[in-house]
Amino acid sequence: MAFCPELDIAAEAASKDAVLADIASMAWEYAQVFDAERERFRRAPSRAGHEQYVDEVLECGDERRVIHLFL
Repeated sequence: MAFCPELDIAAEAASKDAVLADIASMAWEYAQVFDAERERFRRAPSRAGHEQYVDEVLECGDERRVIHLFL
């Protein structure tokens, strides 16, 4: 199991590699949604604090590179 409290996401899988891939995928998808709705999310108390972490995820450039953020 992996938990990322900074983005309020968690993943559970049968192996370490699978859980890392799952949480990286969730982080990438969330970052894409956040970025598309950035102004709205900045104003949301439950999401405003996510921005710096979303930016880190987006800097990775693609989902596969996000995994290193969780190692």
